[in-house]
Amino acid sequence: MLYSTDITDTNIITKVKLFAQGSNNNYQKRNQFNQAKIQNDIFTGKMSEFAVHEYLEDKVEELSEPDLKIYKGRQKRFDFDLTANNYNFHVKSQTKRAAEEYGESWTFQFSDSQGNGCDKNIFGGYSENDYVCFVLSDESNYKIEKIVKVSEIQKKFALPRIKRLQDFKRVIYLEDIKEIKDMEFKNERV
Repeated sequence: MLYSTDITDTNIITKVKLFAQGSNNNYQKRNQFNQAKIQNDIFTGKMSEFAVHEYLEDKVEELSEPDLKIYKGRQKRFDFDLTANNYNFHVKSQTKRAAEEYGESWTFQFSDSQGNGCDKNIFGGYSENDYVCFVLSDESNYKIEKIVKVSEIQKKFALPRIKRLQDFKRVIYLEDIKEIKDMEFKNERV
């Protein structure tokens, strides 16, 4: 684990809850229908972005803020969650409860029901400055397990254990990436 933080700022929590409530469109194309789970996944993902932002803010320059804009329909972006200088960060989150059920793993949107690839900067078109931040959440606690180059995980993808998601998703298991070197930061900001 690289970093652990408790996010208790009620202003952030309120904004992220409103974001999650307004952002649960587009999930039916991904074979996801449970509205409570969708909202919780969106909330956990966005809170994880805030945790990664907190970790990176004194390590990199020109770090973007987590995006709280609610996109409708085709406006939904699958770009990087955070950017800094020439670095791009995808933030992937998993709850402790899901980790207990499926193993410590993170899910990537491989395509939607129409066959459109969604995490395009993960499965193609990535650069050496693209990273994935793997976060494990438990209530208000967020643990950044790894930050690794996208290029280093290309041969680590597996099918999800849930059969109905196998056409649309790919998964990375922590046990398969433990040996991959994390992003290094010098004492000065990069």
